[in-house]
Amino acid sequence: MTAPINQYMRVQGRQFALDLVESLGEQIYTPIGVANAITKLTAATQNKPESHAVGIQDIIEVLQKASLNGATNSKDEDN
Repeated sequence: MTAPINQYMRVQGRQFALDLVESLGEQIYTPIGVANAITKLTAATQNKPESHAVGIQDIIEVLQKASLNGATNSKDEDN
C-alpha cells in the first residue's frame, strides 16, 4: 500500500523540475537538450520522497509528449 500523494511536495517537485529545465536555457529547444533534461530529471527522482518524485515525473511526461509532438510536426513540415 502506498501513501497518499502530498500535493505540496508534488508541487515542489514540479517547481524543482521546471527550475532545472529553465537552467538549460536555449539548449531545451533542441532534441538533445530535451533528452538531457529528461535524463537529469529521471536521475533527480532517485532518493526523493515519493510525492516529490511524482511532481518531477509530471514534468518528464510533458517533455516526452512535447518531444514526440515536435518529431511529428517536423516530419509533417518536410512533406
